[in-house]
Amino acid sequence: MASKEKDKKGWDEASVEQLTAKLEKEIKDVLEESDFQSKFVNTWVDKIVECAQGLLKEKKLPNYKYITDCIILPRGSGYKKNTAFWWQPKTDVAITVKVDTDHLHCLVVCYCVQV
Repeated sequence: MASKEKDKKGWDEASVEQLTAKLEKEIKDVLEESDFQSKFVNTWVDKIVECAQGLLKEKKLPNYKYITDCIILPRGSGYKKNTAFWWQPKTDVAITVKVDTDHLHCLVVCYCVQV
């Protein structure tokens, strides 16, 4: 019973998959069939980050802090991102959501860190 109780207090695989599916849908709703126009990127990023933060907080884990990174690029653009973490692998997690539309690439990384 102790291990089941512990699992409820953190991010398990099912929680990550559920958040990923919801966030993919929300990103598609924000970007729709938009062409890349730099004047809209800040608005899109703000909406996506706000949505991601809301979905993360829905889990109601009081000992977690969340950091969300969002990148939107025109389709066909090259981008490479490297990260290094200094955290607790048993409790902390990075959730990556990638959505491609006909005209855009969107990459969102949500860092869930237990404090």
